[in-house]
Amino acid sequence: MNTQNKLLRARVMQREPKWGVRTIKKVIDEFGSLNAVFDTPIELWQGAKEPIRAIRHKAKNNLLKQEVAQELAYMQRLGISAVFYPEADYPELLKHCVDAPAVLFMRGKLDLNHKPLISIVGTRRATRQGVAFCEQIIEELAPISPTIISGFAYGIDISAHKKAMVLGLQSIGCLAHGLNTVYPRAHHKYMGGMQQHGGFISEFWTSDPFYKSNFLQRNRIIAGLSTVTIVIESAAKGGSLITAKMANAYDREVFAVPGAPADQQSAGCNELIRTHQAHLLTGSKALCEVMGWELIQPKKEQLPSDDIERKLLQLMLKEPRISQNDLQIKMSVSISQLQVLLLNLELSGMITRDLLGGYTANSRGFHGL
Repeated sequence: MNTQNKLLRARVMQREPKWGVRTIKKVIDEFGSLNAVFDTPIELWQGAKEPIRAIRHKAKNNLLKQEVAQELAYMQRLGISAVFYPEADYPELLKHCVDAPAVLFMRGKLDLNHKPLISIVGTRRATRQGVAFCEQIIEELAPISPTIISGFAYGIDISAHKKAMVLGLQSIGCLAHGLNTVYPRAHHKYMGGMQQHGGFISEFWTSDPFYKSNFLQRNRIIAGLSTVTIVIESAAKGGSLITAKMANAYDREVFAVPGAPADQQSAGCNELIRTHQAHLLTGSKALCEVMGWELIQPKKEQLPSDDIERKLLQLMLKEPRISQNDLQIKMSVSISQLQVLLLNLELSGMITRDLLGGYTANSRGFHGL
């Protein structure tokens, strides 16, 4: 069955007033698939028949069909796709959660089952030490090629995404709204890089209104997608602690980075550790021991040095626009080496990549080159 019909059926179930995500998942499980809920002869259904008859009738509503058709057309223009529970391309770990959504929307180049899947969450008001630890732990884990999942918010979230992108790791931003927009707006500049090295997911339709409660719904997706959740800097109350508790409820491992006793910025992390809701995390070794991962340090490809970076920027300042192929020829470096350098410079705001893949240097801030 095509995507439009499956979207219609998922929407009908989501609009049923007395059905939450748990009920919808339970019904789909009992029938075996989303389509079976609507196609199985009603006399074979052992449960209450009237609710099933009601949603089947609502699926014939022409206004709803038109709404879903418009949604799909908009999705296709934006490059948004959908995966449906419990099909093969639906995230395997999320399938085991009692409140997994019937449909997930994706934007980018995503492999939702690329393991290990590690969520990293924390305060929006991260300290330099918190950001430094976030970057350090991702760099230490890079040899096992993890997928890094977070909420694309300020602070620890965006730090995790940026570091993953620089290292060429898949990074998934789980959003609390439809994938037609990005919040916060200041992070719009990272969308291109994210979609080259992963992308975005959401259970929300582009037409769904935004409510603050969306963040709580989003947090369960972050926890449910992940093999392990890491909390870096969280006060005594906050969304990161909710994500950690959800991960525990899903029987996933949780790690927290400790802070000083008087550090209110880490009070939540300290409490998670004190109450045995999280393992204490000070580095990748302890994490890998608990998870049974082996960190084999590969031979490191020589990364661009300051001299190579300076040479690249000098070259780009002489050209109004230059392609990646031309840069590789003129710089005599490997394509992977060049891609890492270009992404790093783009995230730093020193260069701009256009829609056709060309690069332009932003001349401000290059004094002394």
